[in-house]
Amino acid sequence: MNKRIHLGLIILLSLIFIISSLAFFVFNIDTVISQTRVRGISDIRQIMIELNKSLSTPGTDRMEAFQRIAYEQSIRIPAHIIIVDTNSNLLANSFLKAEDINGRYINADIVDAKEYGIAGSAYRLPGVPGLSVTVAGVQELLSEPIVIYLIYSIEDFQGLYRAFTAFGLGLVLVFSSMILLIVLYIQRGYQKPIRKLIQHTSAAVHGGFSKITIDTGNQELSKLVLNFNSLVDRYNELVKSDNWKYSRINTLLSNLNTGIIMVNLENEIILVNPRAESLLNLNKLNLFNVRRNNEEPNTILKEILRITRKVNNDQQSKSISLNNSENQILEVVADSINSKYHPYEPSGALVILRDVTEIRRMEKLKDEFVSNVSHELRSPLTVISGFVETLKSWKTLSEEDRTTALDIVEIETERLKKLISELLHLSRIEGRMDTDKFELFNAADIIREVITVLAPLGEKKGISTEVVLPDSEIIVSGVSLWYRQIVYNLYDNAIKYTNPEGSIKIRLSRESNIHILEVEDSGSGIAEKDIKHIFERFYRAERPGKNKVPGSGLGLTITKYIIEEFSGTISVKSSDLKGSVFSVRIPQEDRVKSET
Repeated sequence: MNKRIHLGLIILLSLIFIISSLAFFVFNIDTVISQTRVRGISDIRQIMIELNKSLSTPGTDRMEAFQRIAYEQSIRIPAHIIIVDTNSNLLANSFLKAEDINGRYINADIVDAKEYGIAGSAYRLPGVPGLSVTVAGVQELLSEPIVIYLIYSIEDFQGLYRAFTAFGLGLVLVFSSMILLIVLYIQRGYQKPIRKLIQHTSAAVHGGFSKITIDTGNQELSKLVLNFNSLVDRYNELVKSDNWKYSRINTLLSNLNTGIIMVNLENEIILVNPRAESLLNLNKLNLFNVRRNNEEPNTILKEILRITRKVNNDQQSKSISLNNSENQILEVVADSINSKYHPYEPSGALVILRDVTEIRRMEKLKDEFVSNVSHELRSPLTVISGFVETLKSWKTLSEEDRTTALDIVEIETERLKKLISELLHLSRIEGRMDTDKFELFNAADIIREVITVLAPLGEKKGISTEVVLPDSEIIVSGVSLWYRQIVYNLYDNAIKYTNPEGSIKIRLSRESNIHILEVEDSGSGIAEKDIKHIFERFYRAERPGKNKVPGSGLGLTITKYIIEEFSGTISVKSSDLKGSVFSVRIPQEDRVKSET
């Protein structure tokens, strides 16, 4: 306790002495400022006397008199003298030449002087020795009020400041010596238990950061041990938290579907996630040997490191597209990364790798689709437009020509309606029209209805249609119009791609709780390379050497979407020149989906 009292007294005396010294310093400064202001008021009066005397002389140039007296008095006082009128127009400035006197001069002291009659302030300019004291006063000059503003530079202030600083340093040295002596005295009382503590903590230091135990009657030492053990607990919590964060980050990087590579300023790879390894076909063990061997394991990584080298040099983002060994199209974006902490200097480059093969393929398919649809729309519109022009000469046409023209216009109009209907239907299915009411219906009835509508089209080509239906009803839960679209699309496709005098077979059967719809044709078949793409939107299989079948490439896409709404699947078996079999499998349900 005595040690604490001694320390407290020393600190208290030090504070009292420092505060007293500061008060004395401030008092001296205040005295200097007050005396300067009194002197300033006297100097303003003397300047007014000189101004009245000069301006009373006939023929005296007013502005020349103001500037001359300001200059002369600034040498006598000495001070920087500025004179303005009540509108702050500059009349004189002892630091300027007569020809440079123009404009207005406004500051806080002049504004206060206009309001209160007298004003002043004191300030120190950074880097300029001494103290500046200002005095501004309003005076009547030949019945016209003016403001005289004086700025005094007190050079003695710097000496006073240095003296106070030297005195303060001396005081600090004296008290530092006293405190040092007392600290040494107190330290002697702590050295023995601290040595004992060091002996007990040495084992913990060499064996790991763990808690310690020590038997001591010293209350302060016991508190130190308690705080140390609390610190160990806190440290262990932080380690656990950091490990959890690192685990989350590593999990995130490992599961990202985007490849990530990070390089330092020396263009050495310091991080790569599994997706990047997969996209670049890299072995991580060999990858990090790159910086030791100065050898890039493959061409694509060599190109990426060339880009990151540029990013490290100019800190500008770079992006390129590359093809990997699997013929995937990779979009590579490299950005400069900065340190998290001030001064936020560049610390390397981050590379983002994305597989855009499918995106590019879909873009190509969309372009092809737009081209196809444009063609499909343009062709009937051209025909319709041509025959409309022909029909304008109605009276000169024969009855047969009129009928032929109108029939062609009708056919092309129906063609347009079908294409637009397919586009709208696809949009509706993609929107998942859950608001459509589900119902129970007999699949065989829908098939008979579609056969009635489309069979005549097949008969025109000499195509025979065989329908095999079960004896018992096959009840399906869903939207009957959707199911009709499935049958319609598959049967319509079979008619389109079956050669004249060919055949089509439609079978409906049941397998456990699954009902199966099969549409088999004797058409030209589908090439193996096209089978996996035929259900994709906009896709149309190439048919070299064969007549092009009109269509938009949306029919099978719409069919697949609808089947998925029925929780079913569709598959196809085909071989070139031997026809195709489309199989639809849909679960039978006894429930009816309620309207939502």
